Amino acid sequence: REPLALINLKKKNEETGEEELASRLDHCKAKATRHIFLIRHSQYNLDGRADKDRTLTPLGREQAELTGHRLASLGLKFDQIIHSSMTRATETTEIISKHLPGVKKISTDLLREGAPIEPDPPVSHWKPEAVYYEDGARIEAAFRNFIHRADAKQEEDSYEIFVCHANVIRYIVCRALQFPPEGWLRLSLNNGSITHLVIRPNGRVALRTLGDTGKRLVWEQPCITLQLKQKLNGFMGSCSNWEIATSWATGYHANILQTRPLRNGESYPVFGCIRLIGFAC
Repeated sequence: REPLALINLKKKNEETGEEELASRLDHCKAKATRHIFLIRHSQYNLDGRADKDRTLTPLGREQAELTGHRLASLGLKFDQIIHSSMTRATETTEIISKHLPGVKKISTDLLREGAPIEPDPPVSHWKPEAVYYEDGARIEAAFRNFIHRADAKQEEDSYEIFVCHANVIRYIVCRALQFPPEGWLRLSLNNGSITHLVIRPNGRVALRTLGDTGKRLVWEQPCITLQLKQKLNGFMGSCSNWEIATSWATGYHANILQTRPLRNGESYPVFGCIRLIGFAC
């Protein structure tokens, strides 16, 4: 919140006036930046009738492993993982947390999936399980509770992970960027994707990545055989540091553009703008 909104102006000292007000404002100003990583749960069993039956599929578990590996490879000191209490989000969190030992996990009902607000333009093929006025208030409460500038007492930048659902993430992104929230359904997020929001001390919000799945798109292509995966693992294992670089701007198209040589004369396909990059091999 704006520092001025945190001060009781009725208690302003008449003798010192604006000078005291300025010092009180400085005391309430945020100093640190918050990094918010919004993770969509992995693929789950759509045939489950109840939430407890909607567990992750084998592919979903692999997606969560890759997402956890990607988060760990960033080398950041994550403060906490806050996750939806729904089964698919909880299971995704358990797998991701194996790659981030020591990071505390917090479950909340605020981040459960739902219908945040009636989309505009309206769609006839999508019918939410709950009415908007029930889920919308809860999801808005989640936004206000979790998406804000750092506390004035926070000295260092923080890195927080939120594992939840596509509707919740899309709504939060629209609200955080001050876009019309009714447009949330125009965004699309893959399972296990990473969305990165940055909240500066002055309250400005930036979207670093939206629905990033570059760390695993190559792995999930049908032409990537087990033999090729093993060769890629061997190549990357010989590097002291590696990462999968991606630009989500060219999106979810996975057409083979070219092949690049490995050290043994083999080659691997490059999809869209996604490339495997090795360092200090």
